[in-house]
Amino acid sequence: MLKKGNGTVDSSVAMVFVIAIVIIILIAWLIVVSGRQCSQDSDCPENHYCDADHKCYEHQTVEVNKTNLVIPSIVIGISIIIAAIILRYRRHKETYI
Repeated sequence: MLKKGNGTVDSSVAMVFVIAIVIIILIAWLIVVSGRQCSQDSDCPENHYCDADHKCYEHQTVEVNKTNLVIPSIVIGISIIIAAIILRYRRHKETYI
């Protein structure tokens, strides 16, 4: 009935191994999923969010520091204009020498 030559023993052993591997993978997946603190933002307390690592983190406040850059840009613009005038004057002077 269970002869080694016809392949019934080999296929049943292989089937048992496949089922065992599937069960082990399912149990490992359940352990990973059960270890999550959250799956979406609604799982976290108020003022918290769910990150990609499935943990709740508090929302961080970002301070906006307003810097007035008008004066430095005017200084840089004037210096570029002065440099252009100096270069033009030097070229103009060299052509007539």
